[in-house]
Amino acid sequence: MPARPSNRPSNRRSGHFAPAVLCLSGALVAYAAAAYAQSDDTRTRTAPETVVSASRLPTDFRKVGSAVTVLDQQEIEERQNLFSADLLRDIPGLSVSRQGTLGTNTQVRVRGAEANHVLVLVDGMEVNDPANGNEFNFGNLLGLGISRIEVLRGPQGGLYGADAVAGVISIETPLGKPGLFFEGFTEMGSWATVVGGARVSGGTKKLRFSLFGARARTAGTNISRPTALPFANEADDSTNTTLHGRVQADVAEWLQLNFAGGYTRARVQFDGDQPFPNNDGVNNDADRETFREAIQGIATAKLSFLEDRWQTKFTAGFLTTDNENYSNGVFQTSQKGDRLKLGAQTAYTFTTPDFAKAEHTVILALEHEIQRFDQKDLAFGGASDQNRERNQTGYVGEYRLSLWDRLFLSGVVRFDQQDEFRNQVTWRGTAAYLLRQTRTKFHTSIGRGFKNPTFTEQYGFFPGTFTGNPALTTETSVGWDAGIEQRLFGKSLVVDVTFFQSWLENEIQSTGTTVRNLAGTSTRNGVEVAFTVRPIENLTIRGAYTYLIAEEPNGTEEVRRPRHSGSLNFNYRFLNKRANVNLGIQFNGKQRDTWFPPAGSTSTTLGGFVLVNVAASYKLTENLEIFGRVQNLLNQRYEEIYSFQSPRIGAFAGIKIKFGAPM
Repeated sequence: MPARPSNRPSNRRSGHFAPAVLCLSGALVAYAAAAYAQSDDTRTRTAPETVVSASRLPTDFRKVGSAVTVLDQQEIEERQNLFSADLLRDIPGLSVSRQGTLGTNTQVRVRGAEANHVLVLVDGMEVNDPANGNEFNFGNLLGLGISRIEVLRGPQGGLYGADAVAGVISIETPLGKPGLFFEGFTEMGSWATVVGGARVSGGTKKLRFSLFGARARTAGTNISRPTALPFANEADDSTNTTLHGRVQADVAEWLQLNFAGGYTRARVQFDGDQPFPNNDGVNNDADRETFREAIQGIATAKLSFLEDRWQTKFTAGFLTTDNENYSNGVFQTSQKGDRLKLGAQTAYTFTTPDFAKAEHTVILALEHEIQRFDQKDLAFGGASDQNRERNQTGYVGEYRLSLWDRLFLSGVVRFDQQDEFRNQVTWRGTAAYLLRQTRTKFHTSIGRGFKNPTFTEQYGFFPGTFTGNPALTTETSVGWDAGIEQRLFGKSLVVDVTFFQSWLENEIQSTGTTVRNLAGTSTRNGVEVAFTVRPIENLTIRGAYTYLIAEEPNGTEEVRRPRHSGSLNFNYRFLNKRANVNLGIQFNGKQRDTWFPPAGSTSTTLGGFVLVNVAASYKLTENLEIFGRVQNLLNQRYEEIYSFQSPRIGAFAGIKIKFGAPM
C-alpha cells in the first residue's frame, strides 16, 4: 500500500507577510499596466473563445455562467513544467499536495473539497481511478504533450453525475494540422533527471492525427526528513513512460469520427512510517515502490444536420488501471480498476427572433457506466482480496437560453439510477449577463453534486493500517458562486472576482484505521481573484489569489486546505519573439495537517512557503530551440504533506527540434 499521506510541520518559519506582499504586488502590477495600456490593444486574447466542459456542447466563453479558467498550449509551453500538477498551482481555487519528490502521489483539491470530489477528463474520457480512491493521481500525468487545461469550478453533478462534486478538470492533447510534422526534445538536469520525447502529427483537410511519446527518469530526492542514521537519507527515484494519440476523420459533411487514447506506466519509490527506528507515525526512509499502469481510450461519432442546428453524438470510452505495491522488493498488494462508459446525446438549437432575439438549445443525453475493482495480496494470505462491480445509468436534460445576445441562462437536471447506492437527482443552473457599455460580465451558478463511497473506503483492507467500512453512505453537496469580470483599456486588463460557498453532507473522513460519515454539515466558502494584464507589447502578467475557509461540521479546519494561496506569472517575448522568459511566483499559506502516531491522530500545522520558478527559451533557427529552467529558485525547504520533504532548488536544460511540411 502506498505510504499513508501523513503530515508534518515545516522546519522553517513562514513569512506572515507573504499573502499581503503577493496581493500588493498584483495590485501594483495592475495599476501600472492600466496607466500605460493602450485602449485599442487587441494583440492577444485574454480569455478563451470556447469552453468545452461547462455544457454538454462546446460553449462561447462569454455565455458561460460558471467560474472557469483555461490554460492554452502557449502558456503551458512557456512555463516548462515537467508535471501537470505544477501548472494547476497558478489557477484560483486549486490547491496541490504532492507526497514528496517528483512523480509521487499528487492530489489536487478544488475550493476546499477532497481530491476525489474533482472529475478529471483526458480528451473527454473520465480517468478517475476506481482502484485509487476514485481520484486521479496527478503524479502520473506529465505536463508534456498537453495542449489545453480547462478547470470548471463548482458542483457539476447535473452534467457529469458522480465525482464532479467540486468541479471538473478537462485536459486535452493536440490534434495535428494538414501536412506532416515532427517534433523531438530532450532535457537533462538536477537529480540525474533525463527526459525525452517526440510527436508526429499531420494529415489532410479531412483526416488529422497526432502521436506523442515521452519518458522521464529521475534519481529523485529523499522524501523523508534528514536523519543521522548512516543507512538513511536515500533518494527516492521515479520513471514515467507516456504515450497518447488522437485521430479525427471527417467522413462526410454530416459525420465526424474521433479517436483518442493514452498509456502511462510509472514506477515510484517512496518512504513511510517504519517499525525501526521507531513507530512514531513519521515518514522514515524505506525501500518501498509502486508500479502504476493506466490505459484509456474513447471513440466518438458526431452527426450534424440542418446546418449544425441538430447534433447527435455517440461515445464509448474505457479506462483500466493496475497499481502494484512492493516493500523491500517483495510484492505486497495490487489494486486494479476498470471503467466502461457508453453514451448517446442529441441537441437541437433554434431561434425565436420575434421574442427577445432568443436562441434556444435543448440537449438530451443517456449514459451507462460500469466500474470494477479487484484487490489481491500475497503478503497477508488473501485477507484483502476483493472483486467488486457497480453499475450506474444517467438520464440528462439540459436547456440553454440566450436573450438579446447579452443574457445567457442554462439549466440541467440529471437522474442517476444506481445498483449499490440510493438513486440521485442532481441539477445545476447558471446565468451570465454582458454589460457591453462597460465591458462587464456578471456570472453566477448554483448546483448539486454527489460522491459515492469508493471501493477502497468500503472494502479496502491493509492489516494494521486500514479496514474498510461497508456501511458508508453517499456524500452530497450544494454550492453556489457569483462573480464579476471586468475588462479595462480594451483587452489589456481583465479582472475577475468570484465569491463561492458550498455545504457538504455525510463527509467521509479517515479515523486512522478506517473511515466514517461525519454527522452534520461541512462548509467551504471564500473568494477567488484572477487578473490578466498586458502593459506593453509581448509582456503578459497573470495573477491569482484564493481566500478559503474549509471546515468540518465541528468547526475544525480541513487538512491541506491553505486559507491563503496565490500566484503571479510574468512572461516576456523579445528579439522578434525568438526569445522568451517566464517568471512564476507561487504562494501557499500555512495549513493544518494530521499525523498518526501509535496513540491515535494528532493535528499539526504545515508552514507556508513561496516558490519561485524561472524558465527561458531561445530559437536558434526556425527549427531548433534551446530551453532551460530553475525550479524553487529560493531553495525553500517545505512540506505539502506532514514529514514528506519536497525538492529543493533544481536546474534543467534541453533542446527541441521541429520540422515539417504544411499542406
